[in-house]
Amino acid sequence: MEKIHQLGIDIGSTTVKVALMDEDMNILFTDYRRHFANIKETLAELIEAAFEVTGDVTVAPMITGSGGLTLANAIDVPFTQEVVAVATALKYYAPQTDVAIELGGEDAKIIYFEGGNVEQRMNGICAGGTGSFIDQMASLLQTDATGLNEFARTFPDRFFDVGIAEQHAVSMAAGLAKGGYRPYFAVYATFLQRAYDQLIHDVCLQKLPVCILADHAGLVGDDGKTHHGVFVNQMVLSMPGLTVIVPRDLQQLSDAIRMTQELPGPSIVEYPKEGIIPYAANLTGEAMKPGKWQKLREGRDCTLLACGRMTAHALEASQKLAENG
Repeated sequence: MEKIHQLGIDIGSTTVKVALMDEDMNILFTDYRRHFANIKETLAELIEAAFEVTGDVTVAPMITGSGGLTLANAIDVPFTQEVVAVATALKYYAPQTDVAIELGGEDAKIIYFEGGNVEQRMNGICAGGTGSFIDQMASLLQTDATGLNEFARTFPDRFFDVGIAEQHAVSMAAGLAKGGYRPYFAVYATFLQRAYDQLIHDVCLQKLPVCILADHAGLVGDDGKTHHGVFVNQMVLSMPGLTVIVPRDLQQLSDAIRMTQELPGPSIVEYPKEGIIPYAANLTGEAMKPGKWQKLREGRDCTLLACGRMTAHALEASQKLAENG
């Protein structure tokens, strides 16, 4: 009889996870990667990595996760709810479990196992949870979560995980800045709205050198309407003394963070969910400065101004204008 392997696929808001077990449920392969909104490509890479380990085997696949239903329907693979998948796995691998806590990229879940019953409680509009916070910072620093954990262990006085508490995080950052530090707070752009009052009164009016790293600025696709960071610009542009930085690419993102270390007051660096690919160099070679435009293309007759992701569209428009006279 042909042996059937079990293939589990979890499509989350920020990562894709794959686990492959043999017919006796021994784990043969596990891995996860950030998908940067390229779910199909990331899943294909993980499947290829699993194939390199196990070779050609027959699998019975199952998909779960907040972003898995659409893919499951598209490729005709069974879908199961996360609570069912987690409960089934824990009953097999850790039957002594009473409570399971998952802090993910889109919500936080607590699953209780009592007297054979399974009960899930969920915060469906949380700011990404601890897991996502660590993953955001790991991506920004171009390291992995393990590396960031190592940073936390090596410098325990310089790394703080406040959980799902944006107001507290901003006020805490203000206190650190008042004490002579230069704190950085990474947060989903949309959930920065919760700390509006703290940003104005505790940071901006005090002119404190706090830097906000606003991830997921702009539209975020399948993450859902609560996660679209479309109001952050209107909010922060009204705040006194706050330097707003919207980098056009990864190099400028790095330059922007370095620049904030020299600013005398508060700042915010906004960047989108899917990352920003390097594509444009400053023609004049000048270093990045607050309030200073950089020239990316020579031309005449008109001037195009852009920032962030729109810079790529402005460059494309300028090329078409040049070609058509």
